[in-house]
Amino acid sequence: MKFNINDIYHGFKLIEEVELKEIDSIGRIFQHQKTGAKLINIQNDDDNKVFTIGFKTPPENSTGVPHIIEHAVLAGSRKFKTKEPFVDLLKSSLNTFLNAMTFPDRTIYPVASRNHKDFINLIDVYLDGVFYPSIYDSEYTFMQEGWHYVIDEKTGELKYNGVVYNEMKGAYSSPDSLAFDGVVRNLYKDTPYGNDSGGNPDNITDLTYEEFLDFHRKYYHPSNSHMFLYGDGDVLKILEFVNDNYISDFERLDINVEIPMQEKFESMVEKEGIYGISNDESEKDKTYLAMGYSVGSFNNPEELFALGILYDMIIDNPAAPVKKALMDAGIGKSVDGGFESSLKQPLFLILIKGSNPDEKENFKMVLRKSLQDLVNNGIDKDLVKASINKREFALREADFGGYPKGLIYYYKVVQSYMYEGNPFSQLQYDKIMENIKNGVDNRYFENLIQKYLLDNDHCIIYTLKPEKGYTDKKEKEVKEKLSEIKSKLTEEDKNNIISKVNKLREIQGTPDSEEQLNTIPTVSINDVSSTSEVLPLEERNEEDIKVLYHDVHTSKIGYLKFIFDARVIPQELIQYGKLLSEVLGKISTKNYGYSKLINEISIHTGGIRFMLNNYTEHSNKDEYYPKFIVRAKALDNELNKTMELILEILNNTKFEEKNLIIQTIRENKANQEAMIQSSGNIVAARRLLSYLSQKASYDEHIYGIGYYRFLCDLERNFNNKWEEITSNLEKVSKILFNRDNMIMSFAGDKEDYEIFKNNLKQVKNSLNKEENKYYNYKFSNENINEGLTTQANVQYVAKGGNFKEAGFKYGGALLVLQTIAKYDYLWNKVRIKGGAYGVSLDFGMSGNLYISSYRDPNVVDTLKAYDDMGDYLRSFNVSKKDMEKYIIGAIRDLDSPLTSSMKAERAMEFYFNHITQEMIQKEREEVLNTSIEDIKALSDLMDAVMKQNYICVLGNEGKIRENKDIFKTIVSAIE
Repeated sequence: MKFNINDIYHGFKLIEEVELKEIDSIGRIFQHQKTGAKLINIQNDDDNKVFTIGFKTPPENSTGVPHIIEHAVLAGSRKFKTKEPFVDLLKSSLNTFLNAMTFPDRTIYPVASRNHKDFINLIDVYLDGVFYPSIYDSEYTFMQEGWHYVIDEKTGELKYNGVVYNEMKGAYSSPDSLAFDGVVRNLYKDTPYGNDSGGNPDNITDLTYEEFLDFHRKYYHPSNSHMFLYGDGDVLKILEFVNDNYISDFERLDINVEIPMQEKFESMVEKEGIYGISNDESEKDKTYLAMGYSVGSFNNPEELFALGILYDMIIDNPAAPVKKALMDAGIGKSVDGGFESSLKQPLFLILIKGSNPDEKENFKMVLRKSLQDLVNNGIDKDLVKASINKREFALREADFGGYPKGLIYYYKVVQSYMYEGNPFSQLQYDKIMENIKNGVDNRYFENLIQKYLLDNDHCIIYTLKPEKGYTDKKEKEVKEKLSEIKSKLTEEDKNNIISKVNKLREIQGTPDSEEQLNTIPTVSINDVSSTSEVLPLEERNEEDIKVLYHDVHTSKIGYLKFIFDARVIPQELIQYGKLLSEVLGKISTKNYGYSKLINEISIHTGGIRFMLNNYTEHSNKDEYYPKFIVRAKALDNELNKTMELILEILNNTKFEEKNLIIQTIRENKANQEAMIQSSGNIVAARRLLSYLSQKASYDEHIYGIGYYRFLCDLERNFNNKWEEITSNLEKVSKILFNRDNMIMSFAGDKEDYEIFKNNLKQVKNSLNKEENKYYNYKFSNENINEGLTTQANVQYVAKGGNFKEAGFKYGGALLVLQTIAKYDYLWNKVRIKGGAYGVSLDFGMSGNLYISSYRDPNVVDTLKAYDDMGDYLRSFNVSKKDMEKYIIGAIRDLDSPLTSSMKAERAMEFYFNHITQEMIQKEREEVLNTSIEDIKALSDLMDAVMKQNYICVLGNEGKIRENKDIFKTIVSAIE
């Protein structure tokens, strides 16, 4: 229907309507007349609909109250009476996105679904949660999600527990996070950004229940809200629903939540921080040096675009001149940073990892000199063009890695609208990009450097230093504080703490009643398709090359892959195959210096990536198919040039540039360390699986702790090993890139396939052809049950095994069990009662199974929860309706929306894993037909796997050594 400016639609007045031709949409701004609530609508034909409600929630301290409320409001409300409506939706809805996030100055609640009924259900639950949460009924949700005292039954010690408390203990164990936060806190010290909205563990326990409620009363009102609606939904019906069921009940309040601006500094500020390392680690090369600049304005979209491009140009690009200058000066092991435009005052950050405190002055000097050289001499025009083209390609592709487009557009909308700017300014980018390109010859980017990086005194240099035993010292301080608190408690106080914890445990352990469960809206099993989507893949032969063709619409972008069988690499050189994937495209070739090569890639393509991947035979955990894959994407008129560049890299790379190769090794080592510190659940699970499977051992060899230690050895002995390194890279490259060792893949329209096909002759004629020798690898699989120690304040606890070896088969019921376990049993036992931030469970077709926790305060209690899962399943008994919910949740995971390129990727994965469409359909039918008895029957499977007793825990050194009896090996995770 046609909307008219100034007309009122179900209480919402249309303020503005614009065409957003760049994203093929209509944009509208509505304002609710009674409450002043704002609603942005982006309407188009995307069936993956998105709704978000957000509130300005500037923190007044670092107790984490915005973050705790974000958790708490989705734990029961006026209409939805279960303990965890959010979790009920996770396990029973068809959502394509469901979460909530706390930002430094706002809290948002986004949902997405392709099903209209489900979409309305999600909106209903979320709006009832934010406006009418059950947090006012009792303090137990605050205790669970925020913090509470516990008196340890065995030791009598007073302790803290709580989901957010433990989550933030994990966050404060990551030096990457601490470095970024240290810059933000000090650069904007007199604004809300000077506080931690997520919560500092030192301050979270200062928050009272009444302060928690007062914060909700103050900020969670329609007059302080902004809503966002995206996709092909019926706008009028949704406006009617929101008005009639929620915000028409409120009166307008004068809630003037202004985010103040930090006054500009008169000169650079210097600050320091500390993070903990273990006693076994060296403090050398462990310092972080960060330079942060307050730049640009939230209401100048052109500058925001340009500053993002500038960051790519001088720091993020492999040939970035400032990055090169810093690395050549030997200031650190890697250069990172970012351009953060989600703040009212955006941040331009340059971060050095692997440095030392005495390099600070050199860092400032080299950084300033390199920036001044760019201003004086001008930035290389090819580099400028490459960075602009890179941004334009990303805008055109609009592929956000599985996230709903509407959610990404919301992030762009809210960046300016939060502060009363134009919500559509970052979506109307054609004119912006034209202005930027037109300004290149007039020193556009050089002037930005001069204005914001050289002449800008609103900046900070932040030094984050390592300290041995710092985490233990902090933990000791907490224990002493708690001991002092306990010494002042009366017996009545102690009994009150015990009583409250017991009551909390009782609430947590009491299942929701049928009446409460019936308040949660659901879709019907009839809303679920009984047929699996057929993914596009056709085997063809072109120029004697096997081609996997995926006929999908990709808006004139071709996605192509060169796929080489990596079994030609000798076992002792497998890790060099992984290293090869990291250096290709970043060093010179016969016809291109590395800077020219990198620029050519960005100018003519949407990216060329190299990776060593591994596919598993679905029926056998020890049979696998390692592949070295070259992935590229390009507009159809650039496919010829893209293939030319790939062949240049494969045939003519020169492994002679010592500085660039050591830089790559150091950067990858830094990335591995960051993953150990921030994604320990993945690291521990991967390490665990390597104990029991040949395929998983290979994966650990190229992705996990094994590969990290390989990089450490190369860096430590680089000069002595240089000839060996360059020789092995050359050797692997020569044996790998063989035309008889390759198949290809292409995703795109039929017209684009013809362009691709016409270029295959150059591929056939260019690659060498020698006889291939394939190796059968043999790894040692041994149950070494490791404790991997760090100075983190939390643990990542993994346990698993192989159910096929125990005599069980894979079936669709396991996917339903996965939903039940993740969102019922494990959620309640490990997250709600145990205080971990998260827990996951995964069943592989090959029989491998693992459970892993995330930011977990426990070890033994978590392992016991895993062991007891079989007993839980034996007594499993739910209604038919609840069983349908679990099935719907499992199907949702199978049906997560895929972009065209993702469909091609998934189809290729099935092809190499030998998973047929018949198998996929059979699995779906098994999911849809799963019964309560099927789930109960899996109790023996869980028992058998847990008895195999494969364990890996990554986490706090003291906690691991305290439980040393459960480990066969205890080693430091980080060197």
